[in-house]
Amino acid sequence: MTRLAAIFVVLLIGGTAAAFVHTQGLKQTKSPIVATKVVRLFSPTCRCPTRVAAIAFGLRKADHVSISIVDARGRVVRTLLTSRPVPSGYHRFTWDGRRNDGSRAPDGVYEPRVDLDDADRTITLPNSIRLDTVPPRIVGASPRLSRDELTVLYRVSEQANGLLFVGGRRVVKTHAYKPVGQLQVPLAFLRRRRLSGEVAVGAVDLAGNLSKLRVLKLRITGTG
Repeated sequence: MTRLAAIFVVLLIGGTAAAFVHTQGLKQTKSPIVATKVVRLFSPTCRCPTRVAAIAFGLRKADHVSISIVDARGRVVRTLLTSRPVPSGYHRFTWDGRRNDGSRAPDGVYEPRVDLDDADRTITLPNSIRLDTVPPRIVGASPRLSRDELTVLYRVSEQANGLLFVGGRRVVKTHAYKPVGQLQVPLAFLRRRRLSGEVAVGAVDLAGNLSKLRVLKLRITGTG
């Protein structure tokens, strides 16, 4: 091996070792942000608690903080905070689904990004946010009325809770989010509540969007 080649090998090994040490140092450095909690799915058009996206995290040290919402292409859609002094501790912010110009952002996946001026760090928080304003659709419903019970088999366009209405009042909501399901209510329950009238089925999805009600060709009578 020539002297020049030997020098090159030594430099290469030295550079690799330095890079390794630097990488290990980064791994051991504690993140300035801890305990992040980001809402994964929300709908700003629903009448529910999830109409805003909550973004929360702990800050180890006080810093000048900027918070942005970026789309899948990395473009800033909304700026929630601009170089504001924020003390150490746990903090919560919300995004209402609107862009900087006040218009509603389109449905899609977004990420919260935090810039720490003093620490000279930019951190994209884990857990992306999906904005979903499309309500589910009832694609099938089949009622059955027995002597003691009202049963409705239904099918929805997506994962959703099933809802059963009698005379305009909701009487049943399923616990599981499923595209197919069964709604049941005893007629004795309807009699106690003095409920009668048309039967309708609806659904509410994971984001809180409510479907249009499908009115069935069935009326409950004689429960008053």
